[in-house]
Amino acid sequence: MLNIKLGCRVPSVQDCCQILADHNARFGIPLDYDRICEYYAYYTMKAEKIYASVARYVNIKEDADFRAWLYRNNIRTGLLTTDGGRGKSGRVSLSEESINAAIATGLYSEERNNVLRCYSEYKLIAHLVAPLRNIMHGYDVSPLETYDGHRMIICHPDWVPQNTGRIGMQNPGLMNIAKVLADIETVPKGWVYLTVDSGQIDPRITQSFYINDPQLKKCTVMYNDAYYGYVHYCTILTDEDRKSGRLDLEPVELSEEMQVKRKRFKTYGNAVMYGSTSNPDNDPYKAAFIRCIGGHPQRIKWQEDVTAKIERGIRQFPTAFGTPIDITQGPSNANYSDKTSDSYIAHLVRCAINNPVQGTAADLMRMSIYEANKILIRECDRSVILRYTHDSGTFAIHESEYDRVADRLSGITSYQVEDWIPIYGDPQVGIKQSGELARFI
Repeated sequence: MLNIKLGCRVPSVQDCCQILADHNARFGIPLDYDRICEYYAYYTMKAEKIYASVARYVNIKEDADFRAWLYRNNIRTGLLTTDGGRGKSGRVSLSEESINAAIATGLYSEERNNVLRCYSEYKLIAHLVAPLRNIMHGYDVSPLETYDGHRMIICHPDWVPQNTGRIGMQNPGLMNIAKVLADIETVPKGWVYLTVDSGQIDPRITQSFYINDPQLKKCTVMYNDAYYGYVHYCTILTDEDRKSGRLDLEPVELSEEMQVKRKRFKTYGNAVMYGSTSNPDNDPYKAAFIRCIGGHPQRIKWQEDVTAKIERGIRQFPTAFGTPIDITQGPSNANYSDKTSDSYIAHLVRCAINNPVQGTAADLMRMSIYEANKILIRECDRSVILRYTHDSGTFAIHESEYDRVADRLSGITSYQVEDWIPIYGDPQVGIKQSGELARFI
């Protein structure tokens, strides 16, 4: 675990990009060519089967044809319409969330709902297949074999800074590979694959720094789970308990009801943090979250502070470590043509709340890259960083060096920042099969 002070120096994005580029220059990122071919064939056939099942209604391969079918059948998925500027609604959203919302209305026949589901699934598969096709056609097969005897290709992506301080990959964009395909990444014979992922990093940062309620932090520490922490704070504690701020708390049994609550609370976070009080289903758990977290004095002050700054024209907001984040950068800003509209100002408020949390997680990630690099260059001749994606680090450790560094690298994405709730990393040794498709080769 890395012990970190809030005033410490955070390595720059550019320095960390160079560190990753240096490691990739030595080793590259090995991919399992046989597994890629297997996934490509499986999902291509699955997509064609889905298309055939609805082809008599509409061509779901083309968005224009599908939109026309929606209009002909008076199906409005526009819960997520894009901003057309000057108060005008833009095009109807075809996102999975919007499609699911249309189905949930209960207004349409099962036949039409099936077309909606097939469209979403077809688009999801197309999103899976496209990067696989590019990789298959863009790289030669390596003379080396994977640890389990498969053919292998090796790529050397470009590492590029992102607005929140995280690091992206291009050519190929492996960070955009879906989790269901994650086991296409591999290592050659003689190396061990290690991935360490920080758990619940965003809610733990939010609870620790931005809300910073000792009682809420105590609730999370009791269960070592941010969502059970929310559940306990909002539904187990009484108003009198919360008002007193008492810390002599005890966890309750993790009953089936508690597990159901946790699952629900996990979905509430962002909208309520932005100040939403929407609860159309009158969900009592969400009502408790809105009242206790949405109405928390520190959360309200947080939103009021960023709103006041935005109204004064401020567009840069710091992370917990002081790294400035420009909230006008990023692809989502292109959705707003009128930069004076109320909807754009509301968007900036959301960014000013969310982006510094994301940026704080990115600061921690860059500290992890810096420390992992120090360990490897000082003590290892053959082990390397493969990549860092979002809040996880992945390494190829040579068998001869494994005992020397594996334990320390297993804790490289765990953080203790002063009196914050600890952030723990979850190490995974070996390549974990992640898809719906069993290994046939």
